[in-house]
Formats: sequence, C-alpha cells, structure tokens
Amino acid sequence: MNRSQAILLIVAIVNFIAIALFPPFDSIALGRTAVTVFDAFYPLFAVPPGKLVNSGLLYLEVMFVLVNAAIGWILFGDSAPQTGIGSRNGLLAGIAANIALILLFPPFENYPSTMRFSVTSFDGFYFYFGDKLQRNLYQPILFLEIFLVLINGALLWLLLPRQPRA
Repeated sequence: MNRSQAILLIVAIVNFIAIALFPPFDSIALGRTAVTVFDAFYPLFAVPPGKLVNSGLLYLEVMFVLVNAAIGWILFGDSAPQTGIGSRNGLLAGIAANIALILLFPPFENYPSTMRFSVTSFDGFYFYFGDKLQRNLYQPILFLEIFLVLINGALLWLLLPRQPRA
C-alpha cells in the first residue's frame, strides 16, 4: 500500500464513521396506512422516538463510498502509470464523474398527495431523463450530495502528494 492509498483508506473510514453517526431516518406517517417517509439524518445517539433507519438509503450511501474507494484504490495503485491517472488529475476526473452521476440520478420528491396538508418528501433516485421528469427535484439531498463530494475531493486534493513534473 502506497501513501496515496493509505490516505484514501483513511478518508473512506472517516466517511463510514460519519455515515454510521448520522444515518438516514424515516418517520412513520400518522393514519391507517402507516407509510414511512424520509425524515432526516439524525445523530445516532439523539434519535427522536418513532423513527426508523432508512436501510435502503443507508445501503446506497455505504455502497457509494465503497465503490469510490475501490476505484480510487485501483487508480492510486503502484502499477498505475504516473502520467496523471493516479495523480490529482485522476482525482479531478473522479470528482467530475461523481457529480455527473449525481446529476443523472438526482433525488426526487414524491407525488403530491390529495390530502389537504401534504408535505413533499424524498422519494428516491431516478434517471433524470426518465418517466419521473415531471416530479420536482428534492433539493436538500441533492445539495448535500454535491457538497459532500466536493468536500471529500478537496480533502483528498490537499492530502494527496503532488506528482513531480517531468
């Protein structure tokens, strides 16, 4: 394991700790149907009563970090050529690919209910140009996703060693 891979591993572990400390929670709607609706990311040790962990969203978060860490591990490996793919240029390409993926599969709100006092909430991640195009984007999670990708990219940019110029 080289220095870049060690830094990547530390950043991935910090991401997993943050995901474990602030998991996504659902709220159980009042009524006969008892439908669960995404509520928020609460601290693990201060969860209000009546909240359930949104296991699907938690799984997506963990897999997103795992896949990015695996791709970074391969790109920053010892056998990678030193012409940019394993350096900061590769990191910039990874950040751009992550943001493009986030914008292609953004979070959408649910359909407005016919109830009098309905509140829209997070429904899921769908292909932007698919049949869900008439729905509104769920901006809080979209901004959070982009913000966290940029923060992780900036952190890795600062921590990764610079490649010597030839």
